[in-house]
Amino acid sequence: MPAPISQSHDASADARDARIGQVLSDYLERRARGQAEPEEELLANHADLADELRLHLDMLRDLEPPGSKIAQPVSQEILEKSTDARYAAQLGPYKIVDYVGSGGMGIVLRAYEESLDRTVALKILRPELTADASALARFTREASPS
Repeated sequence: MPAPISQSHDASADARDARIGQVLSDYLERRARGQAEPEEELLANHADLADELRLHLDMLRDLEPPGSKIAQPVSQEILEKSTDARYAAQLGPYKIVDYVGSGGMGIVLRAYEESLDRTVALKILRPELTADASALARFTREASPS
């Protein structure tokens, strides 16, 4: 017969869960106001909760509708708001059509390049990785034709 879980373990797990919930709630409120720090900074500020917070943030990101996934890079001024209502945003000559997906390095967007009348995929490095030399090297390797 398994040993019963102690009440002190339950209390400490409950306290940890409550703290994770509060950190996420505070972060999402700041993000809604456009005042949130980058996720990596949030995780560094709560290093003891980083693994759990990362899982929750990944799950929340997966639940966001595609249009809202473009809103974040616009609010971070990575993408510009489009003056053309047909497009969600723009980046230089590229008109952002929609969000394709994300990974550890960044996001992938479907875009239209008007001057060449073609659809392209744009991969954008996460802002918090731009100062990381190894991340930049990996990103450059992935972008280079083999």
